[in-house]
Amino acid sequence: MNGKNKYIIWTIFIFAALVLFLLAGLINNALWKDVVKSVAAALLISGTFSVLHSVIEKREEESYFANLFAISTSIKESGLLDIKTDSKEYSFKPVLKKSKKFAAIMNDGRTWVNQYYTDLIERVNTAGTETEFFLVDPEGLFVPALAKKTDYKEDKLKEKIGECVELLKKLYEESDKKGSLAITYLKNYPTQSLYYADDEVIVTPYQVACGRNKVPVYVYSYKSGHESIGNFLVKDLRNVRAESRMVWNNGQELRIEKE
Repeated sequence: MNGKNKYIIWTIFIFAALVLFLLAGLINNALWKDVVKSVAAALLISGTFSVLHSVIEKREEESYFANLFAISTSIKESGLLDIKTDSKEYSFKPVLKKSKKFAAIMNDGRTWVNQYYTDLIERVNTAGTETEFFLVDPEGLFVPALAKKTDYKEDKLKEKIGECVELLKKLYEESDKKGSLAITYLKNYPTQSLYYADDEVIVTPYQVACGRNKVPVYVYSYKSGHESIGNFLVKDLRNVRAESRMVWNNGQELRIEKE
C-alpha cells in the first residue's frame, strides 16, 4: 500500500470515529452508547497515531535521503570513482594499456614493476605514450628512515631501488622504443604511492606504523579546470617534477649534480 492510500484510510478512520461519537449522543441505551463510544475511540486513536507515525517516518526518510544526497554530492565533488579495501584487488593493466601519459610515484617500485613488466613493455611498444617513474633517491636523506619503517637494512633498500631502475632500463631495451620512458629521483619522500593516468589518479596510502600491511586503493577522476582531489594531486605532480632530478631518459643516463 502506498503512502497516499494509507493517508486516505487513516482519514476515513478518524472521520468514522467522529461520526460514531455524534451517533453515540443520540443513543439512549447506556450499554450501546458505551460500545459505540469505545469503537469510536479505538478508530480515533488508531487513525491519529497512524498519521503521526507516518509523518515521523516520512521525516526520517527525508532526513535519510537528504544525508544520502549530501554524501553523494560530496563524493561527486571529490571526483572519487572507486575504492577497494585491498590494493591487491586493483589491476593497473587497463590503465597502462589505454592511457597516453602515465606517471608513478613510489618508494622503490621493484615489486610493482616486476608485476607489470610485460604490460610496461607493451606500453613502450606503443607510439606516443609517455611513462615516468619517480623513485626515492637511494642516496637521499629519506633512505635511513624508510629502511627502518619497512624493516629493511639501508643497503637492502638501496639495492631494491637499484633493481627497479635496472628493470625499467631492461624493459625499455626489450621494447620497440616507440614510447618514452623516464626515471626520476625524488627530492623528498612520498607519503603515498600515486599513479597518474590521462584522466585518473590512483592512490594507495602508506601506514604510519612500521612494517607492511594490507592497504586500500582510491581512484579519483581528473579533469582540468575542476576543483577535486584528483586536481590537487595532479598539481602536486607538477611540483614534484619541477623539484626532482631526472636520472635516465629513453636509454640515456643523465648527469646527477650533487646539491
